[in-house]
Amino acid sequence: MITSRLEQAGPPWFGAVMGTGIVAVATTSFPVPVPGLRVVGTVLWLLAAALLVALGVLVVRAGAARRRRGDRPDPSDLPFLGAPGLGLLTVGAGAVELGPGLFGEPAAAALSWTLWSSGTVVVLVVAVWVPFRWISRPGSATDPAPAWIMPVVGPMVAAADGALLIGHTPGPAAASTMLLVCVALFGLGVVSALALLPRVLARLGTAGLALADTPTVVIVLGPFGQSVTAANLLAGQAQGLLPEPFAGVAIGAGLLYGAPAWGFAVGWTVLSAVLIGHALRRGMPFSASWWAVTFPLGTLVTGTNALAARTALPPVVGAAVVLFAVLVLVWVVVAAATVRSALSDVADEIGPARRSVRA
Repeated sequence: MITSRLEQAGPPWFGAVMGTGIVAVATTSFPVPVPGLRVVGTVLWLLAAALLVALGVLVVRAGAARRRRGDRPDPSDLPFLGAPGLGLLTVGAGAVELGPGLFGEPAAAALSWTLWSSGTVVVLVVAVWVPFRWISRPGSATDPAPAWIMPVVGPMVAAADGALLIGHTPGPAAASTMLLVCVALFGLGVVSALALLPRVLARLGTAGLALADTPTVVIVLGPFGQSVTAANLLAGQAQGLLPEPFAGVAIGAGLLYGAPAWGFAVGWTVLSAVLIGHALRRGMPFSASWWAVTFPLGTLVTGTNALAARTALPPVVGAAVVLFAVLVLVWVVVAAATVRSALSDVADEIGPARRSVRA
């Protein structure tokens, strides 16, 4: 059982890296001081980094085994090809925020730059290649589903994570260039997501989702939560790099865009929670799709943290605290289900082996 599961490992499982890493990153911008929270974030970041390496090795080996058997790629996995890149970006964001406490700021920044650069290349290649594949090979695209958002949310994540590195560039010219690159990535992510969203929503309204795929409905949340985060982080960096009135316009844009995008994200979160609860009552089985809940919800948390830092309004700070608590609870539930499923697979495989030895 566990052998067959390992042979089927694919990009969707990088959701575990993304989900664990986003919880770690969210601890660094939490608007209320909590003793020990940074330590917890550091532990989770190290766990995410370990998962990134382990899953990288596992997925490469599983892919090689499938090619040797001559198995054809599953078209439903195509939108998830950017998940490894998103894992690199998430761990990279944690490196620049949490790494200095472990091995110093220069090494942490260097690691973050490496992960950001490699992750950005991956998500950009996927953002172009997946639509090319859909267009150039009729029939290779499945029906529009929330997973379609995955290939285009990558540039948005790269924009937000890149904003954290602007302060680690060698000089104002390099910092301004990095700011422009991140704004361009932001635009690519926003426009692409808005172009795909109507088709995804129309399909959801007419055909719904398979029971096991219900958690993926939360993926729609990703571009909105992440764009709120990116808009406000980039606005903060613009204050030191752009002259007035452009710096002030950037701050205003972060709020004027962030507030309505945040409102949609919260509404979609509530709808997703109702849909997932309904699916659980109908017997929704555990799968890698459960991890699809954690990262998008985490982007809403980081976006809310950014708005709380920008406005200092008590209701926004309160919302940040509540949403972070929900994120932690969801991560614990999904992580526990993952461990329980893995232990069940091990037991299923060891049991027959022991019986055969006794016989």
